[in-house]
Amino acid sequence: MPIIQCESCGKDVEIPAHRTTQRYCSAEACQKKRNRLWHTRMRSAARNEPALPSPDTVEVAVDRTTHAAEYVRMSTELQRYSVDNQQARIRIHAALKGLEIVKTYADEGKSGLHLHGRTALQSLLTDVINGSAEYTVVLVYDVSRWGRFQDADESAHYEFVCRQAGIRVEYCAEPFANDGSAMSSIVKSIKRVMAGEYSRELSEKVCAAQARIVSLGFKVGGRAGFGLRRYLVDDKGAVRGELPFGQQKNFQSDRVVLALGPDEEVEMVRQIYRWFTEERLLYAAITRRLISMGIPPPPGSGWTKDVVRGILTNEKYVGTYVTHRTSNRLSTGKIRNPPERWVKKEGAFPGTVGKPIFEAARDRIAEWPNRYSDDDMTIRLRRLYEKHGRLTHDLVNTSVDMPHSATYTYRFGSLKKACEAAGINPRRDRALCGIAIYARRSELVQFTTSVIHELRACGTLVKQTSEKALIAGRDAIVTFASINRRAGTGKWRFKIPPNVDLIVAIRTDRGDPEPEIFLFRPAELPSAQTCRTDIDGEIDAYRIGFAEAIYSIQHWRSLGANLYTGQPSMDTSLQSLHLHPDTLSKTCNPGEELVSDVVVHSRVVRDVAV
Repeated sequence: MPIIQCESCGKDVEIPAHRTTQRYCSAEACQKKRNRLWHTRMRSAARNEPALPSPDTVEVAVDRTTHAAEYVRMSTELQRYSVDNQQARIRIHAALKGLEIVKTYADEGKSGLHLHGRTALQSLLTDVINGSAEYTVVLVYDVSRWGRFQDADESAHYEFVCRQAGIRVEYCAEPFANDGSAMSSIVKSIKRVMAGEYSRELSEKVCAAQARIVSLGFKVGGRAGFGLRRYLVDDKGAVRGELPFGQQKNFQSDRVVLALGPDEEVEMVRQIYRWFTEERLLYAAITRRLISMGIPPPPGSGWTKDVVRGILTNEKYVGTYVTHRTSNRLSTGKIRNPPERWVKKEGAFPGTVGKPIFEAARDRIAEWPNRYSDDDMTIRLRRLYEKHGRLTHDLVNTSVDMPHSATYTYRFGSLKKACEAAGINPRRDRALCGIAIYARRSELVQFTTSVIHELRACGTLVKQTSEKALIAGRDAIVTFASINRRAGTGKWRFKIPPNVDLIVAIRTDRGDPEPEIFLFRPAELPSAQTCRTDIDGEIDAYRIGFAEAIYSIQHWRSLGANLYTGQPSMDTSLQSLHLHPDTLSKTCNPGEELVSDVVVHSRVVRDVAV
């Protein structure tokens, strides 16, 4: 979306493309200022008085009637000369019209199907809406370069935004003049529809061509896989040589075929099938065995459960090409096609394993109890909701005879969409959740501000790098994180940011009027990513008061191992901390600990913070 700068606070805010006159953000103070100026102008107009000068008033008038900007776009990286050709034609048009090109917007290798990803066009619209454009004309090669939007009205809307701001769009290679006449409007509308129709026809032709290539026994895209290799074949069927991983063919007339790889890889693929069908090992066990044996993984990946599952389920290991399992036509999103729409070519090349053992592996996978159908998954979800009256990820994962929540996400897109498919409307007001999160964030900001205030009052140099991170002294990086008890599990969970010296965590699940403070050193925690504990006593050992937290941040190097003993090795210097009475009244009483219900999560990287 276009970005404007608020005329009151100066912040950059995103606005919808159709709000071309918006000049203020949604902050209450900015909206009040906007209303005051509006009422003042209305009163001045009623009294026939001169209106107040607009903030956009330019003291020195600049003649921009001959200034123009050019917008160029090429669809793929193969069109290496496309931008140069467009610019050459645009320059000729500008010379004939007496225009001077002062700015160029170029989208290279970007599809014209939608605005997403086209940063140059987004920047152009932003300059136009903000009123910062130093030109009055935008030159485009033709209608298709402006966009091949499937909705012709979208292309017309962006042109209307420019025209409403006093900037006209001219198409240099079109046979009509974009002058707003009835004939030009009709021709332009037809051209927009033709541009979108070209993309639809091209998508159908490419899909049909790929199906034809697969039916002839050639491979279309994708990696070869473990135990297989790609080879180039010319138009006469002669093998040119192996096509290594990461390389592409040079000639459009060449084709790619699969062939068996090294003997040791082929034998290892057969061994994986034996482990799965005869020894009845699972994906994870096979993965661990391959890693322990030191078997080199396929190029571009490591040994994971997904890689092992692909070896056991992909029909290319029996010599069959399969494509069109999924489709993503016109960038509308990936769609899982039903098996009847797949395109197959059996016997395209010698298989790595025989069909009987491949069918045995497939039968074993089909027998697993977690092979639920979509209807079965929605029925189980509905029963769980009727039983508990609510649905959460933790409840789904901890219930017996229920698929994992990740399975619902993979099958339906998200747990919310799965609930919609099951006809369930969970009772959860997301608007109230958003208000609660905002309130908790505000409390954390207040707490962070109080910590910074006390550190500076004690003479410590403090540099705040973000809302929830700061650098105390010369090298102590401190971040404020959250700690809460995960619902339904009874476990403490909080994230551990990388390259941080101290973590000041605030308890978030109590709902008490004041927060509890916990101090951690990431190097001494059990995990580099997430800390999980089950016993309250383990977490209580890290609890400290507000004054102790300030002292620990100041002397984090000298405290060392005594930092988390529950009784920090603090001398009488702790008594000399000049804590302001206002801060103490907001945080804690003398001798008491700080308590809060803030939900906070932050990450800090040392290189960025320094």
